[in-house]
Amino acid sequence: MDRVPGLRERLFTPAELAACQGRAASLGARLAAKEAVLKALGSAYAELGLNAPPGWEYKEIEVTSTPGTPPRLRLTGATAMAARQAGIGHWHLSLAHDGGMAQAFVVAQADHVDNDDDLTLSSQRSEARTKRQIKSLRPAL
Repeated sequence: MDRVPGLRERLFTPAELAACQGRAASLGARLAAKEAVLKALGSAYAELGLNAPPGWEYKEIEVTSTPGTPPRLRLTGATAMAARQAGIGHWHLSLAHDGGMAQAFVVAQADHVDNDDDLTLSSQRSEARTKRQIKSLRPAL
């Protein structure tokens, strides 16, 4: 990262940079998490038969953490909108780094899977092929 001027600032939020204090392994795990989120979003959009939305930035996917608590994801901007449109309501995250390797596991959870009606809605959402169809299936919030 040191070889490309401004790369850290393009990839990470000021809070992420402060939390990692320059530790390459911690930054690597956060970058892996951002990539995993994008892959999960891409998979969700592919299932819906949609093209991935343009305009996202790595900094819109932020790994937040406080001492003694697990890391969490916070999405903003075009990335957050894409997640909402795909029906993703919650993210699960695990980070690890050791021996010069960093990894992240991300699970995107649909916003409604509480009962049989919600499972039916989720199935219908998977079969929807246009944005208009997705909007018509989405429950009013």
